[in-house]
Amino acid sequence: MTEEKKEYIPPTCPVCGNPLTSVHEDVRFYHIFYPESGKYHIEGKSYLITVSCPFCDNSLDELFPEGACNYRGEQYEKESR
Repeated sequence: MTEEKKEYIPPTCPVCGNPLTSVHEDVRFYHIFYPESGKYHIEGKSYLITVSCPFCDNSLDELFPEGACNYRGEQYEKESR
């Protein structure tokens, strides 16, 4: 009996069609100045994440709305040899 392994496949870029085996991710944090302390602080979710294709530089923000690290690919079954 052959044991089946499940693996994940990456999505493809909607513009160039390349498999997104890697992506560019830019995270910008917004630091708010507090005059009481004289320091900058990050409040809650005060950041912006942008993700783009490494092949054509197309924005992938709709595909990765919460960033690349929170994406879960589709599974497919692969027979082990």
